[in-house]
Amino acid sequence: MLSLPPELIDYVVDFLHDDLFTLRTCSLVCRALVPAARFHTFQHVILRKGWCHLVRDDTHLDAFVGLLDSTYCTFRTFVTRLTFQELDWDFPRPAKGKKKTAYFKLRKHLPALTSIALSQNARARPGAIDSQLPGLADLVPHCAHLTSVLLDRVGLPLRDDIFLLLSLLPTSVDTLELINLRSNWKDFVDPPSEKTKTIPFPAAKSLKTLKLHSSDWFIPIVGEVLDHFTRSASGKFGVQLRTLELLDLQAHDLAGAGRFLDVRGGILTDVALSFSRGILQPISGQQTLEDGIDTFLTHVDMRKLTSLRRFRFHAEPLDIVNSRDGKGKSTFAYRLLPKILTSLAAIQPLDEVTIRLVFNRAYRPSECSVATQLDALGEWSELDAALARLQNVASVVFLAIFERSLWPPPGCDGPLNAKFDMAKVYDRVRALIPMRIPKTVEGRGNALSFAVQIWRQEKSSIISSTSCTTTRAFTLRTCSLVCRAFVPAARFHTFQHVALRRRWHRIMHTQLDAFVLLLESPHCTFPTFVTRLSFQELDTDFPAPGTDVYSVLRRRLPALAFIALSQPKGSSSMRSSRAQLSSQLPGLANLLPNCTHLKSCLLDRATFVFLEDIFEFLALLPASLEILELVDVRWMHFDVPQSETSDRKTIPFTAAKSLKTIKLHSSKDGVTNMSGILDHFVRSATNITTLELFGVFPHDFDGVGRFLDAHGATLTDFALGLDQDAPARNHSERRRQRDSEEGVAAFLTNVDLRKLTSLRRFHFHAQALDIMHSLHDDGKRALTHRLLPRILISLLGIERLEEITIRLPFNVWYTPSDRFLAIQLDGLGAWDALDSALAKLTTVQRIVFVVAFEGYQRRDEGMAQDLHDEAVVLVRQRLPKTVHKHGDGLSFAVGTRRVA
Repeated sequence: MLSLPPELIDYVVDFLHDDLFTLRTCSLVCRALVPAARFHTFQHVILRKGWCHLVRDDTHLDAFVGLLDSTYCTFRTFVTRLTFQELDWDFPRPAKGKKKTAYFKLRKHLPALTSIALSQNARARPGAIDSQLPGLADLVPHCAHLTSVLLDRVGLPLRDDIFLLLSLLPTSVDTLELINLRSNWKDFVDPPSEKTKTIPFPAAKSLKTLKLHSSDWFIPIVGEVLDHFTRSASGKFGVQLRTLELLDLQAHDLAGAGRFLDVRGGILTDVALSFSRGILQPISGQQTLEDGIDTFLTHVDMRKLTSLRRFRFHAEPLDIVNSRDGKGKSTFAYRLLPKILTSLAAIQPLDEVTIRLVFNRAYRPSECSVATQLDALGEWSELDAALARLQNVASVVFLAIFERSLWPPPGCDGPLNAKFDMAKVYDRVRALIPMRIPKTVEGRGNALSFAVQIWRQEKSSIISSTSCTTTRAFTLRTCSLVCRAFVPAARFHTFQHVALRRRWHRIMHTQLDAFVLLLESPHCTFPTFVTRLSFQELDTDFPAPGTDVYSVLRRRLPALAFIALSQPKGSSSMRSSRAQLSSQLPGLANLLPNCTHLKSCLLDRATFVFLEDIFEFLALLPASLEILELVDVRWMHFDVPQSETSDRKTIPFTAAKSLKTIKLHSSKDGVTNMSGILDHFVRSATNITTLELFGVFPHDFDGVGRFLDAHGATLTDFALGLDQDAPARNHSERRRQRDSEEGVAAFLTNVDLRKLTSLRRFHFHAQALDIMHSLHDDGKRALTHRLLPRILISLLGIERLEEITIRLPFNVWYTPSDRFLAIQLDGLGAWDALDSALAKLTTVQRIVFVVAFEGYQRRDEGMAQDLHDEAVVLVRQRLPKTVHKHGDGLSFAVGTRRVA
C-alpha cells in the first residue's frame, strides 16, 4: 500500500480539527492520523467539577491528573489552553498537610500552557474561591509561557483577595480579561488601605491588552483594578499597554476610568467602550439623562487618547419596549455617542471607528421593525454630524449584532423559533443606515462599511454545523446520539416538518395519535419547532371525526407556517369512500382559522361532495395565507344543479386579499373544477401576483379568461400548462378533438393574454409528447405546441416582460434508442412558427428552454445530462432567427419529471 509522508498526513488533519468528534473519528480511521488528531484534541482542556460519564465519583480534574501521571501519557506538551469551570471552595480540593495539590501536578506536567481561564458557576456565593489562592500560587506564577488569563464571574470576599490573585500573574502575561468580578460590598465603602496598595502586580508592565467588564453587583471593581494598575505600572517608560476595553460600565466606574485615561490615555492605540442598561440607577433616583451624560463628560476626557488609532463603541441592546412610545430615544449610550465622537475629532492618528448596533432579542418584529429600532437608537442627525467631523478617520464600520433567541430577528414576520435568513435582515439594516447618515455617506464614500455578527458565536458554531446535516432525519438522530451539544439543533430540524399518516407499523396507534400524545406530554420540548404539517392518507375516519385532535394541534403548534392535506393515490379506501374531506371540515374549522402564522397551504388529490364544500374549505384559511396550491381537487356531485346547493357567492373567502400566489392543477378525471374555483377567486382575490395553471382543459378556457380579465393587470408571473387530452367518451372523439383546430380557436377566443400588462416572467409547460402519433405526423397536431407560437405573439405588446421559459418534456415510455431526440423534437410542433414568434420578442432579456426528461426509471435520470447536451444542439439548430436575435439571452436548463 502506498503511504504518505507523516508531514503531509499531519497537514491534512490540520484542516479537519473543527470539532472534537471529527478528531476522534480520525483516530479511529487510521493509525497515521493519531498524532495530529491528538495534538489538536488536547490543545484546549476544560475541567469541570462533575463528570457524569464515570461511575466512580471523580471530577474532570481528578481523571485528567490521573492521565497526566500515567507513564503512557504522550499529550502533555500539546496542552496550551486550560480552563477551570464551576470553581468552588472545594474544587479543586485544597491540600491537606504536606500533600501536593492538583495545581502542583498540573504545573509539573503542563510546561507549555499559554492560556488559563478561571470561571465560577453563576449561582456560586461571592466568597467561593478564596480557599483556592494557595493552590493557584503553585501553578500560575510558574507558567513561563503564560500569555493570556481570563477571570469570569470569580467571587472573592475582600479587595485584598482580588489584588492577591492579580499578583500571581507572571511577567509573560500580555492579555488580561476580568468579567464581572464579585466581592463583598462593605469592603469598597472605604478607600483601599496602605497594605492593599503595596500588593505587587508583576504583570502590569507586560500587559498589552486589558479587558474589564463591570460587575453587575454595583461594585466599583473596574475603578479599583485600573487604580491598582496605575500604581503598579508607575513611570513613563516600560508600560506596554496598548488596548483597553471597558465594557458594561456603570455610574460608579466612570471616575476610575477617567483617572486611568488621565494617566495612561496617551499610550493607548485601541479603546472599546460600552455602558450597562442600568447606568442611571445607582447615581440617584432623581438623576436625569442629561445629568448622567454630564457625569461621564466630567470624569472621562476622551481627548487624552492622543495616540488612539481604533475606537469601538459597543452599545447595549435596545430597550424595544420603550421605543414604541418614544422613550427608547432616551437610551444613555446612544445619546452619549455623538458627544464622544465629537471629542475624538481632534485626534490625528485615529483611522477607524466601529459602532456596534445591538438589536433586541425579546420582542416580536411585528411589534417593532428594523426601521423603528434604528430610529429609537438615538438622534441620527447628531450622530451624522459627529461622524462627518472625523476628517482623519479612514474607515467607519457599523457592526449589526443580532441576539439569537426564541423570537425571529428584526424585520422578519414569522412564528417563534423559526429559522430566518439573517443575510436578508442584515441587508435591510445596511440599506436603512446610509439613509439616516447622508453627510457621512457623502464624505466617506467607500470608507463606510458594514459587518454582521450573531450573538454568542461559540454556540452558534455548533448549531450551524448541525444545520449542514439536515437533509436526512436519520443523520439528525445520529447527531443526537453522538454529542449532547448537537441535540438542540438536531431536534429543531427534525421536527420542522411533521408528516402524519394513517398507519404506523412500529406501534399500534396511528402516527397522528402518537404525535398528539407527544404534544400533550409535559416533557415535550419541540411544539414551537414545528412549522410544516402534512396530513397524508386522509380519509373519512382519519382523523376520526368528533375527536379533539385538531384542537390539540391548534393549541400546541402555534408556529405552523405550512399545512398540506392529501389523500392516497389510487387506494382502496379512495375507491370505496369519496367524501373524505367533507367530513373533516368541522375539525379543520378548529385548526385552520387559528393558524395566525400560516403562509402556505397545499391541497393534493382531495375529494369533496359538492363544489360548495371546496369553497367552505377555502373560507377556513386565515388572512395570513400567501400561497395556495390545489392539485387534482375533485368533488363527486358536479352534476347537481345550482338551485339545489347553497349560494356560492355568499361563501366568504378571508384569505383572498392576502393571497399572492395561486397554483391550480386540473383534475385528471376531467371534472370542471378549475373554472368554478377561478370564478370564486375573481369575486374575492385582489393582490395576486403569481398564477400557475397546469393541466388546463379546453372547457376551462372561459374561466381562465374571466380571471385574467379581472386580475391580469396585477400578475407579474404567469405559468400555463395545457392538457391536450380533453375528456371524451371514446378514443375516436379524443382523436377528433386533437386533430381539429377547435382547441386553439377556443383558447384565443376566451383568453386574452394582452391583459397581462405587468407581466415580467412567463412560463409555458408543454404536455409530454404522444410519441406514438409522431410516427405518422399526428404528433404535430398537439394542442399545446400548435398554440404556443400564437401565445407568444399575443405577448409582444407587454413592455415589462423580461423572461420566457418554455419547458419541453420528452416521453416517459421510450428511450432515445427507440425514438431519437430529433424525431421527438420535430414532433413537438412547427419550429418555424415558434422561431419567428421568439425572434419578434426583442424586449425580452432572457429565453430559457427547460429540457425535461420524464424518466420513471433511475437509469433514465442518470442519462439526463447527456440527453440534455444533445437536445441543446438540436433546439439551437431549429431556432436560427432566435439565436441570431437574442444570442447570450438564449439559455438552456435540464429538468426532471413534474418540474411544476
